[in-house]
Amino acid sequence: MIKLLLSNVQKIVIFVDDWGEMKTNARTKPVPFLLAAILFPALVQGQFRYLEIMPQAAQYEIYVGNRLIGEASLIIRPQRPGSLDTLLFRWKTEGLFQQDIRVAFLRAPNLKPLWSKFHSQRGTIRTSVTTQYRQGKAQGTIVRKPSKSKPRRFGISVPDTVVDIGLVRLAVRLAPLAVNRVVKFPVLDVREGRVVSGKGWVSRLVDVQVPAGTFRCYRVEMFTGLAQEIDFIEARPPHRLVRQIFPAVDVDIRLVK
Repeated sequence: MIKLLLSNVQKIVIFVDDWGEMKTNARTKPVPFLLAAILFPALVQGQFRYLEIMPQAAQYEIYVGNRLIGEASLIIRPQRPGSLDTLLFRWKTEGLFQQDIRVAFLRAPNLKPLWSKFHSQRGTIRTSVTTQYRQGKAQGTIVRKPSKSKPRRFGISVPDTVVDIGLVRLAVRLAPLAVNRVVKFPVLDVREGRVVSGKGWVSRLVDVQVPAGTFRCYRVEMFTGLAQEIDFIEARPPHRLVRQIFPAVDVDIRLVK
């Protein structure tokens, strides 16, 4: 059976789309991920370690190869002062490209999103998306500039376990990670207005050295739809994102403090 699977895996060709994301045109998953998905149990969807979420902040450096091209910050704080029931997640980058992603969500087992704002800019190309979540539906507006087309609006039904794409970095951290486990959850890609599959294989434990120090981490081979990344999640609490690699474009995000 395994020999048959290996022989049927097609050549994987990765390219970069206009979002700067890594994608693949293969109809099948890479061999290790495919075998892991068959041999090991998947995460029960929507079950995250939400009680561990506390206000926090982290700073990162962004590299292409060995060249520093920018910085990033991650902040989680209460949406309303004095309450941890509803939290605000923010990821912001500066440098060669800019992103500002904000997601308000419930401190609940499914990290239920309430609204999100996504903004990215690379040169003169800008994309902004605002999304509202209500009663099993997501409604959003996508604006791209410079563009002669009108803003695109979408309204779709989403599962109760859906994770906003801006919150995937946090969702991976809060999944009950263990070596050889496959994690899986639906993701709303607000940039395209559709639900895609978020899947990750925890391949092994490794020591990761970054400017903030050396950490024992889970290596998670992650796919969000067709976008590929490698996440290194601190094995001990608070399970920080220590390093994140986008192999197709050699982008490397490293924890500073």
